[in-house]
Amino acid sequence: MKSTSRAKTVPIGRPIANTQIYILNQYLQPVPIGVIGELYVGGDGVGRGYHNRPELTQEKFILNPFSKKTDERLYKTGDLARYLPDGNIEYVGRCDHQVKIRGFRIELAEIEATLVSHPQIQQALTIVWQTSSELEQLVAYVVSKKSCLKESQLRQFLKQKLPDYMVPSSFIMLEEMPLTPNGKINRQALPSPSHSTKQVGEFIPPRNVVEFQLAQIWSEVLDVDRLGIKDNFFDLGGHSLLAVRLMTKIGQKFQKNLPLATLFQSPTIEQLASLLQASITVSSGSPLIPIQPQGSLPPLFCIHPGGGHVFCYVEIARQLSPTRPVYGLQALGLESDRQPLTSVEEMADEYIKAIRQVQPQEPYYLAGWCSGGIIAFEMAQQLLASGHQVASLVLIDSYPPTAADQHEDIGEDRLMAMLIEELSGLYGKELAIALEELHQLDPLEQLNLLLEKGQQLGILPSEIEIQQAQRLWNVFCANFRACRHYQLKTYPGKALLICASENNQRPIQDANYGWNNIINHLKICTIPSNHYAIVQTPLVKNLVQALETVLETPQEKSAINNGDCDCGTISILLD
Repeated sequence: MKSTSRAKTVPIGRPIANTQIYILNQYLQPVPIGVIGELYVGGDGVGRGYHNRPELTQEKFILNPFSKKTDERLYKTGDLARYLPDGNIEYVGRCDHQVKIRGFRIELAEIEATLVSHPQIQQALTIVWQTSSELEQLVAYVVSKKSCLKESQLRQFLKQKLPDYMVPSSFIMLEEMPLTPNGKINRQALPSPSHSTKQVGEFIPPRNVVEFQLAQIWSEVLDVDRLGIKDNFFDLGGHSLLAVRLMTKIGQKFQKNLPLATLFQSPTIEQLASLLQASITVSSGSPLIPIQPQGSLPPLFCIHPGGGHVFCYVEIARQLSPTRPVYGLQALGLESDRQPLTSVEEMADEYIKAIRQVQPQEPYYLAGWCSGGIIAFEMAQQLLASGHQVASLVLIDSYPPTAADQHEDIGEDRLMAMLIEELSGLYGKELAIALEELHQLDPLEQLNLLLEKGQQLGILPSEIEIQQAQRLWNVFCANFRACRHYQLKTYPGKALLICASENNQRPIQDANYGWNNIINHLKICTIPSNHYAIVQTPLVKNLVQALETVLETPQEKSAINNGDCDCGTISILLD
């Protein structure tokens, strides 16, 4: 039968009698209409499993979470689909094309399906391309009906429908897809993406020697051939790892060390060039980092986790309202030879002085991820004790120290193992260094081993120097020990605890992480995530949604902060 349909994807109708169809996300929760998920089949037609294949049966025939019967199962098809507004189901592709980049699982078929939903796109194919600097990037090949369709238009179109990490770095326009003799796309015949460009906004080429030299460094670090002076480092996929590499190369080239946090204030070639050409010295003395300083609303102050950097808050700042300024409090000692602070009370006192420089008047909004939550907690205590109002205290997957913690002696080899675990979690790559291996090395040898293994995996840039690594290690140790020995006191105010549903840090005795015994008015919000993904796209959108409920003005606040509802649990279970 010849189809007269002009549909770009395959409609597969509705389930037949006695059959249930579920389209679920990775947490086995139903997705909204129009959102792509994996297709699961339930009902009378589902068998018991594969013959003599117990492992495959366990993987594909899962317990039905929507049934009261304990033995009812769903079949995991491996197909990607979505509901259409009329109730029909549309087949999108296979989950077999799932890839992992920087710790994020990505369905290539979902990107392709979103691209072909554009009215001017006929065909699309997405691949993972490994650059010359061994970075993995997404590249989209597009056949368009309209020759004047611009990459910037496609990028904006995808950003409205997909998280940033699923937006390809490069788009290559083709007149038609190369085909094999049997009519399939010939991937081997696709043009190489090595000479493609990543442009965001209007292209203005370098105008002087400094801008030209910076463009060369950016091109090498970001693996982009053509860069304009107004291109934004973060829009081009820049993250903390690449920032370290970039600023190290700039220091080597210009013999002028700019603090890593400079990229927050000056994220373009044009702005960095102005700093380098100026005679002033950029100071790294203040812990206050303006991540997004614009806007008329009261600022949100985010306190560093154990590693000391505040790059973990970039995605939060980018997804909050543009009228909400966001500042980070970075650990002292990361950017200079200054010794790190050694107690939570000292840190809180220093950070309060810094935030009062930009916001002298209350109320204050504080947040902290991981051990940053402990420091934010002490800042709130000190602010209240001095008569200042704390409008919001948000603890993001943060664990208070216990009495057992304070009496346990942690050696440097175990601390190094913890730092290794943190770097692995942040960058989605397993740093395989056994505790027994660390046991046999002195501290300097441990640090050198971390550098060597981290650089091999791309977790640490090849340009990072032992001095920078030593500062990171000193700060990590100081923060860990300070939080470990912090003496908690009852907090009379309100706080929001945002928990990751997948706990991968340490055994937790109760859902409150122990904070309910310390904070008088505690709200809890659970987000489907793990400890590291909670501050990264795409799951950071759920974190931002929870944050916004306590960042509103007193008149607009939801029940989460109402005085007559001080206890309870909220579950945010979004895709």
